[in-house]
Amino acid sequence: MQGWAIAISQPGLEAKAKINAERQGFHVWYPRLKTIKRFAGKRWEYIQPLFPRYIFVQVQSAWRSLSSTVGISSVIMSQRNDEPIPALLANNVMEDIKARCDAQGFYNIPIPPKFKSGQKVKVVAGPFYGFTGSFHELRGEDRALVLLNLLGAQTRVDVAEQDLMAA
Repeated sequence: MQGWAIAISQPGLEAKAKINAERQGFHVWYPRLKTIKRFAGKRWEYIQPLFPRYIFVQVQSAWRSLSSTVGISSVIMSQRNDEPIPALLANNVMEDIKARCDAQGFYNIPIPPKFKSGQKVKVVAGPFYGFTGSFHELRGEDRALVLLNLLGAQTRVDVAEQDLMAA
């Protein structure tokens, strides 16, 4: 028996479970997700598990010590010949998840753009509040270049993407 099993960690102890399972010689994969949230006008980066309380452990015939690893509460099990054994994931499932992660194990979620080039937008906050223009392109992670009709001419203006809405 060889493959990837799913271990259930104690709440909030995924990283500790990973470290302790690795100390026992298991190969562990713990995918995470980076999220950016805004609070009080600042950007904060949070790292959280992609699958809260779950870590993936590559098991072979000696897997029983995994159940008593500090930080792990249980292992998802199945049965073979009336004997409990870890339920193994299909290799293609693990390959699909790993293919969407970077080298550090962070899952990459493709975020579709809010606006298309040329789409009419309205500025709903900031110094250009109330102006209507056309979306041109994204600038960095949270800024947008918008063409506004100011003083009778099309003017490129850099605004926060969160200050825009579809017109």
